Amino acid sequence: MAPVFGEEDLSFSWKKITLIVSLLALLAAAAAMWQIRRINEFETVIILATNDALRLEAEIGYGGLIHNFKNYLIRPHEDVHRIKAEKNAVRAKELISRLEATAQSLKIDIALAETDEMVDAYHHRLHTVQALSAEQLSISEIDAAVRYNDDGAVNEIDAALDKITETANAKISYAAMVSNIQLAFMGIMTTGGLFSAVLARKARRHAREIGSKNTRLEQSNEKLADANLALQQF
Repeated sequence: MAPVFGEEDLSFSWKKITLIVSLLALLAAAAAMWQIRRINEFETVIILATNDALRLEAEIGYGGLIHNFKNYLIRPHEDVHRIKAEKNAVRAKELISRLEATAQSLKIDIALAETDEMVDAYHHRLHTVQALSAEQLSISEIDAAVRYNDDGAVNEIDAALDKITETANAKISYAAMVSNIQLAFMGIMTTGGLFSAVLARKARRHAREIGSKNTRLEQSNEKLADANLALQQF
């Protein structure tokens, strides 16, 4: 049987198309999965930052540093309030560092300077209250000596959390857009690959049919040639 013209070439082309399409689809899928992982990471950042900000406000607000500081101011003979306030200050400093580190991970220039200064101020004033109380000063006199304006600190925490959330959400939106584009590209490549495969298969079948017809034609020509030779001999 005579070789089928173009069948081997078509088979090789089909294999190349399959390989290229498969590689492109895998790359697009891997890139999309990476973007989805980034989305999950940014969502986690928002959750952790929100939790840290709420904990920080609790550590310095009602039931926290300022609350325990004022209790100690009123009742300086009850050392438990000073101990609680000192623990609040330590935990607040840790949360400030975590929020600033979170901001840096998002390339945001945020420093909770006022909050940090406020925590240090109340922490140091605990010793002032203790010293002035030992000097038999009145509560109003001690209060006037240690009074501190802490309004800016709370506003600073809220502003930092808003900025972190805004930036992380923007990154989530961008990553989601890129992921959708990559998934769409993967779908197009897969569809195109399947369409090319169908065309290649049809082309191979057509080449095979032509080859079969050529073989039958050659066989018919050989028979005619034999018949002509036999007639000439007769």
